Amino acid sequence: VTWAVTNMAWLAAWALGKPLPTLGTLAYGKSVFAPAFVVSYLLFFWGATTVVPHQGDHDMDLQGTAHALLTEFKPGYPTSRSYYYLAHPPLLHVYVAGSFLYYGQTEGVAAYNPNSTGALPVDRHWQHYLEHPFFLETRTPNLFFSSIVVALLAWWLAGVMHSAPHGLVLALMYATLPEVFVRSSYRGYFAGSKFFAFQMLFAVEAWSRRTTP
Repeated sequence: VTWAVTNMAWLAAWALGKPLPTLGTLAYGKSVFAPAFVVSYLLFFWGATTVVPHQGDHDMDLQGTAHALLTEFKPGYPTSRSYYYLAHPPLLHVYVAGSFLYYGQTEGVAAYNPNSTGALPVDRHWQHYLEHPFFLETRTPNLFFSSIVVALLAWWLAGVMHSAPHGLVLALMYATLPEVFVRSSYRGYFAGSKFFAFQMLFAVEAWSRRTTP
């Protein structure tokens, strides 16, 4: 719903000829975007590959549709509930499938596709995931979303506080909060929802700057 409302608002503004908000309205924080992104990416990369353990509901279920999406353009992944699986926002499945294609590991998750030659019975999926978790391939899209969120937070805080160092430090403090660190390091929807929330925040910020005398 958030995604639809946000994008419909941008589309309406474009159709009415209204100038769209841009990050340039908060130019004061530009210098902190890259450092915040790099530091948080390294932090979440460490979390994704070393700290956060197996996450069946997020990692396995999302990588489970990758092979069928790439070879048949269908989210084929049989579970005890259905033959197809899109329990999470559909684009998350697409991002993960693209990540497996990028890393050249498409056949590594063929076991979850019932139409592949290497398909495994549903009751063996969990064991296969434990043996071949593909943490990096599954979690890479989330690492980028998570790091962009921290970078946008640093940018916004630096602009609000008129201090690049304060914006950077506070954003990195946010990244090290236990819940944020864990949920930013596995393949969930936490980072994606925060990314879209920041798009709305920047839109409101830009709008207020244009309308304030």
